[in-house]
Amino acid sequence: MSRGGEHIREAMLKEGYVKTFEQRTRRNQSIRTNTHKLVNKAQANIEAVEKGTFGVGH
Repeated sequence: MSRGGEHIREAMLKEGYVKTFEQRTRRNQSIRTNTHKLVNKAQANIEAVEKGTFGVGH
């Protein structure tokens, strides 16, 4: 990449236009974690409904 191209990329990074690899990785890990939480919660709710205990104590 030319020096001019590097300068433009640096300026875009400073302004927040380009996400860094770390930002993308963090975002993807966050999405994966939240998805697992929701799946586990849904599974627990399904099991509670099947046992007839869902909603007890709420």
